[in-house]
Amino acid sequence: MASAPTDFAAIREATRRKVATAFIRRRPFITMPIGVLASTLLYLSGYPRPRIVAVVSVYATYLAFQFFDLLRYRGKHSLPLRTMFTSNLVTFTFVAVNVSITGGLQGPLAVGLLPVFLGTLMAFGRAAESRVTLAWVSACVIAIAFAPRWWTGPVPAAPYYTAIVAINALFGMTVFYQAFNSLNDQLAEVEGKLDRMREHVLVETKAHGRDLESLGAKVAHELKNPLASIKGLVQLLRRTAADERSEERFAVIGSEVDRMEGILRDYLSFSRPLDDLHVEAIDLGRVVDDTLAVVEARVAEASIALSREGATAVPVRGDPRRLKEALLNLVGNALEATPKGGRIVVTVVAEERDARVTIEDSGPGMSEETLARLGTPFFTTRDGGTGLGVCLARAVIAQHGGTLGYASEEGQGTTATLRVPRHA
Repeated sequence: MASAPTDFAAIREATRRKVATAFIRRRPFITMPIGVLASTLLYLSGYPRPRIVAVVSVYATYLAFQFFDLLRYRGKHSLPLRTMFTSNLVTFTFVAVNVSITGGLQGPLAVGLLPVFLGTLMAFGRAAESRVTLAWVSACVIAIAFAPRWWTGPVPAAPYYTAIVAINALFGMTVFYQAFNSLNDQLAEVEGKLDRMREHVLVETKAHGRDLESLGAKVAHELKNPLASIKGLVQLLRRTAADERSEERFAVIGSEVDRMEGILRDYLSFSRPLDDLHVEAIDLGRVVDDTLAVVEARVAEASIALSREGATAVPVRGDPRRLKEALLNLVGNALEATPKGGRIVVTVVAEERDARVTIEDSGPGMSEETLARLGTPFFTTRDGGTGLGVCLARAVIAQHGGTLGYASEEGQGTTATLRVPRHA
């Protein structure tokens, strides 16, 4: 992921170079007819012969420079950006000279100043090359504006003046149109490359995640048998302990083994494959009742008031075993958070499209920061927890096309709300 910005910069640079190369290859064949037409119209308008000779000389030098660039980079698929920058500055200088000797900014060739600057701006954007070009263009325009009359010369007579303006305007629009289309084509190519890069990264990340998940599940599964053996040995040693102190130590070891087994059990549940669903027509209200029956003993031992409200029968399509597993995790979390003498209210509501189950406890609640991190693997607010219970519940509900949300305030308890579509 860290290499993405570098890759993008390289793609952007290659795009600019392609546009520059295409423009430099087409440029002489656009400039030549414009130069011929403009010189011919100046001649027909009766423009002073020495100025026409000067204009033709500038055009000829300009074309020679362009063909020199064309031959120098013949066979190369892309040119250095510095080449385009330098070439555009030289091009603008030639155009500015011709503008300055054919009437200045009031002359018919002045309209040709804009396309050259716009071409550089499109190619380089906010880069230093654009700022240098802007400074040079500004200096040339100011010099032309304040040039003496003896240098700028007269303005060609109508209708030749209008014809030259129209030709140069069409030339400018043609150049800008081609540059704009080339840039759009290259941007579309860049977009495709970036999409492919992003897809490649996502595929690799997903594959890596699956590998890690598979490895973690295998490790967890392999640890179950040694833990069971250790647990059995600890129980045996505890029964034959020589003194009370030794028995207490074996009890601590046994409780820690139980905790490790719980962590592995939660992880294995969390890492089950997504296709481990067996969807059928079920009664979600019945699933909720079965879940509450399982935790009755824990509720009584904790002296917590547990009540069931809402609809008794809510037909949905889903996997009853997985939904019960998710509900057990959510109700278990509510039991852990609720102090002795507190209450938990489980409500089942049949809506038009969804079935909604809310689990409201009277625990200490959570801060906004804690609520934002809830559901992150291995993030937990209680000692000995793994944080995988909420992950498991959320994954199961998402597999059913539903959602799991939490609302909580510190000192006001927490409400977990799950929704599953009534029709899969």
